[in-house]
Amino acid sequence: MNAFETAWAFLKMPIVPDSLVQDENDESKYSASFRDPKTDEIIPMKAGLGTGRSYVEIQHPNEESPRSDASFQNWGYDGEKNSYESRQTNTDFKYQRRGYATALYSLLAHLLKDPKYNGAIRGSDEMWEDGRDFWNNAYETGKTNDNGWRDDLYDRL
Repeated sequence: MNAFETAWAFLKMPIVPDSLVQDENDESKYSASFRDPKTDEIIPMKAGLGTGRSYVEIQHPNEESPRSDASFQNWGYDGEKNSYESRQTNTDFKYQRRGYATALYSLLAHLLKDPKYNGAIRGSDEMWEDGRDFWNNAYETGKTNDNGWRDDLYDRL
């Protein structure tokens, strides 16, 4: 990305800076805040990291289902890092193209930088067309590379 693209991405960053908090009772769970770029709503994010499966979601407190959620399978050490493979990512149709899924992946990538996780997000070999489009776009815009999802997109968390 050039300097303008980097600055633009920073300005439209949907995760609220300094909102990341670790759960006091369960150190594998985290919360943060997401700012919907269309409505300017602040919506809670939740993440849980496990040895097998991990998840991230954005769910408005007045709604029954998450607006966007993703689950990941930890396949263990792949020679570089612990490999977290994207297993299922969903964003409600009316909230697509607003940065919800990007925020999910970026929050998890940020958490996986911690040496206790030493992880990287990898795309699954089994994807629907939307998933392939998401990962192709992420690769083209520099959000991911051959080493997995970039973990520096939300260093202000």
